[in-house]
Amino acid sequence: MARRTRASRDRLKNKDHVSASPYIRRSLPFFEVLEEEQIVRLETQVDWIMQDVGIAFRDDPKALQLWQQHGARIEGDIVRAPADWVRDLCAKAPSQFTQLARNPARSVTIGGKHQVFAPIYGAPFVRDLEGGRRYGDIASFEKLVKLTYLLPSLHHGGFVTCEPCDVPVSKRHLDMLLAHMTLSDKPHLGAITEMSRAQDSVDMAESCLAARRWRITASSWVTSIPIHLCWWIKWSPKRSAFTVGAARVLWWCLLSSLAQWGQSRQRRVLPRLWLRQ
Repeated sequence: MARRTRASRDRLKNKDHVSASPYIRRSLPFFEVLEEEQIVRLETQVDWIMQDVGIAFRDDPKALQLWQQHGARIEGDIVRAPADWVRDLCAKAPSQFTQLARNPARSVTIGGKHQVFAPIYGAPFVRDLEGGRRYGDIASFEKLVKLTYLLPSLHHGGFVTCEPCDVPVSKRHLDMLLAHMTLSDKPHLGAITEMSRAQDSVDMAESCLAARRWRITASSWVTSIPIHLCWWIKWSPKRSAFTVGAARVLWWCLLSSLAQWGQSRQRRVLPRLWLRQ
């Protein structure tokens, strides 16, 4: 039997190696879902919501104080702001940023013509051939983190791939963060449900990256919160508290706002709102 050459042995050896999966650089042109006239009508509606209807920040005096310090008009818990002022804030947001991974080769660039794929978020159930459909648990969560790490087509780890329902909510975010940081070297999100959990996410990320003598900066860790704008906008205390907390920790926070003009109408993502403390 003929011996295999060194080149063939090297090829077989490299098959077991999980290569770093860089983000995709988009070369296809962007598809405009709406015509210019429709976009103008939609943005006019959004301006009306911000200036005349307002956003309710309930049970959150710190958020109201922050808005008032920057010139917004406050009536009770309703915040109204001139549309041109909000657009000036949006203009300060970077067109793209880099989110650092534990493995520098897996850091991703968000924005511009870069396409970054991540797994689903927040699934309450999991299913496999042996256990069938059931509530998520920490063992299943860890397996999904490992699978995400092994899939070269997924560039980002996300965060809550499934809900580990067997872990108490008060400490669940810590177990999920630990799994992402120890079972994968891809970038991931942080906890977004409460101010102290946002602080925990930053503290753990700083400890993880400190081993490589990296400094946590504004571009290192970003969490986006989808906000549905309807007839009357209400900002929940949890989301508001997280926003204020993350802004204090990271100096800034990007919010991805989603304007909804009727549930059956077309949607367009607004520019990200740039907040500074």
